[in-house]
Amino acid sequence: MKKFFRKLIVKFLILHARRRVHIYSTVIGITGSVGKTTAKEATAKILSTRFETFASAKSLNSDFGVPLTLLEEESGFSNPLKWLGILFRAEWRGYTKLPHEKIILELGIDAPGDFPKLLKIIEPQIGVFLNATPVHLENFRNVEEIAAEKSLLIANLPAPGVAILNADDKFSRAATTRAKKIFFGTAADADLRATKIRENLGGLSAEISWKGETAQFRAPVLGRQNLPSLLAAITVGVVEGIGLKKSVEALKNFRLPPGRLNLLEGIRGSRIIDGSYNSNPASLAAALATLGQLEAQRKIVVLGQMNELGPDSEKYHREAAKQAAEIADVVIGVYGAAKFFVTTARARKKPAEFFTKAETAAEWLKKEIQTGDLILVKGSQDNVRLEKLIAKILDDPADQRLLCRQEKVWQKR
Repeated sequence: MKKFFRKLIVKFLILHARRRVHIYSTVIGITGSVGKTTAKEATAKILSTRFETFASAKSLNSDFGVPLTLLEEESGFSNPLKWLGILFRAEWRGYTKLPHEKIILELGIDAPGDFPKLLKIIEPQIGVFLNATPVHLENFRNVEEIAAEKSLLIANLPAPGVAILNADDKFSRAATTRAKKIFFGTAADADLRATKIRENLGGLSAEISWKGETAQFRAPVLGRQNLPSLLAAITVGVVEGIGLKKSVEALKNFRLPPGRLNLLEGIRGSRIIDGSYNSNPASLAAALATLGQLEAQRKIVVLGQMNELGPDSEKYHREAAKQAAEIADVVIGVYGAAKFFVTTARARKKPAEFFTKAETAAEWLKKEIQTGDLILVKGSQDNVRLEKLIAKILDDPADQRLLCRQEKVWQKR
């Protein structure tokens, strides 16, 4: 019965959401396994320097979320009264156009067949395909199936459209389309190319070239793995006529969305790398690599279970555990399969503890933190919620506003 009502609500929302996309607006669709939200936010930052720009405030990227985005609504979760309000407002909002020149939409999938549903809602003129990695494998047999589903965005672009593709990702590079292809990345044949890349606690820097022009890029963003999302946004900027230097300049103070490796101040002079929004094998490997590049007196990792990995979940956790044990001085695992992080660390004679709840892990960690510690916190959402741990080890409790899932509806869950 729940599925029936969900389908009914989705159909109603789609009907009204489609009417809101103005024929004279440019719709930019962004997909990929990791980095979508960062790319969306960076793209909005750049385009808003010249255009009236609309982008979803959160990661509402499914056939359920995209209509809510276009209707400027948030999910009602399991509250029937909230859904009644959303449906009522959708009825009249559906007859008013979004008064924006550029509409930026994050597009995600959970299962085969999701992308055709999204493409029925919107018809993007610009498509960005960041990458394909092992995410949502409980519904896909392999990464190739994930890539095939995501590449539908590129395949369905109109001939006058633009496909913005990652030259460093084999799945993105192989996408076929009638639209004009533009590649970004570090590869020698990338149209928009980054070289001389540097990373430290102050952020990322690089030299970016485009059609014979170069610009010095610097942003207070941790994690080299975030560079593709930022390069994709800059590529959209130059395609839309903003220019390379102005696009780069627009990101000089760019901050990652909450929970995507933001640097926070912890108790007793420690520092926290907040990756609590989500976790998967690719993003965790990249976050650990970032931690490995940074200098600190002692490195601690707090790693939650990676959800939605299907039958190969143990394999992915064991692989990540090896990397964590090599880099970290102390390893903490939270919930379920995170036990493999702990057993691997202990086998290598590293201090390690396992907890079933973030709050319990926080109480133990609060007693152990020392001055100069650098603490990477990364885990999935359901049953993990490591933002609850970070909230308890912040130097300034007011910084809790910088964490993910701080809305009232999440505080009750």
